[in-house]
Amino acid sequence: FFKTVALFFILRQNLENKYNVIYAGFKIGPILALIFFLVSLKGMSQSHPGHAYTRRIMFGLCLSAVGDVLLVFEQTGIFFFLGIVAFGIAQSIYIYAFRIAPVNFTFAKVLMG
Repeated sequence: FFKTVALFFILRQNLENKYNVIYAGFKIGPILALIFFLVSLKGMSQSHPGHAYTRRIMFGLCLSAVGDVLLVFEQTGIFFFLGIVAFGIAQSIYIYAFRIAPVNFTFAKVLMG
């Protein structure tokens, strides 16, 4: 993961045209490394109920990669909008995967006095 991040930042300086497929490929390199790590660590069995978390996180990472690629080609307004939509859906999937519970505001009010 860290090698792909470093490679992206090193090669980013040398690419004159940041709106091309090579740049997009290096930009999603760290996300692809995380997907590979997740699959190699946990597996992707459809029948195993414990892998639902892994599938959700991987789907969120895939949508994040799609959002990154679409933002690379943001010269056209529709790509920017679709990239933001992909990131929004990915964030919703992450929230669902991590099962983040709502904040208990009663407890916060007691603490604040």
